[in-house]
Amino acid sequence: MNADTDYARIVQMLTKQQLAAYVAYDSHDDLNGMGKSQSSEHIVVRVSDGKIVSGKPDITIQSGSDRQEFNPITRPAFDPACYRATSETPATYDGRDAVQFTLTATCKEHGKDSHDYLFTTLFADARTMRPLYAVGNVPESDDSKGVAVSVEEQFGEFSGRVMPTLIKVDVAGSGFMFWLQVHVSETYANYTFSSSP
Repeated sequence: MNADTDYARIVQMLTKQQLAAYVAYDSHDDLNGMGKSQSSEHIVVRVSDGKIVSGKPDITIQSGSDRQEFNPITRPAFDPACYRATSETPATYDGRDAVQFTLTATCKEHGKDSHDYLFTTLFADARTMRPLYAVGNVPESDDSKGVAVSVEEQFGEFSGRVMPTLIKVDVAGSGFMFWLQVHVSETYANYTFSSSP
């Protein structure tokens, strides 16, 4: 097992796959904390620029100094090119043989420590290296002002392409931030790939 070589296969798989000009999917959002809401939407994304040309998610998750919104097509929460695998061990995930990678972030905003790259662990299929599940967190600290954040992303295969099927973000405050308890999940299903919207 070679963490660098195997992780390079994952980066190649996720960043070089051909998606088609437009990708459509069904999204289901669930927000709990500071109010509750659920919604479902059929969304179409133009791959060339990431613009949503049909549908609108009720919940948006933003990141980075430019406050870009995540979407499962052109800006997924887990960007494999922004991490390096520091170790690789045999594991199981959801009853199948897997490989567990320990990740360290390599992308930072202007040399600063950034909490935009939260993922610390990735599980991949042991035979194909297809990504299955990524997880990470920012623990409560003085820098985070009493707020802990955890994030999960799951992946599935659709027409030979590896796509996110779930993004889940939990924010938990403590101390004077005790009131901050937010749980957001967004599931994606029924991906289709086409040359027109």
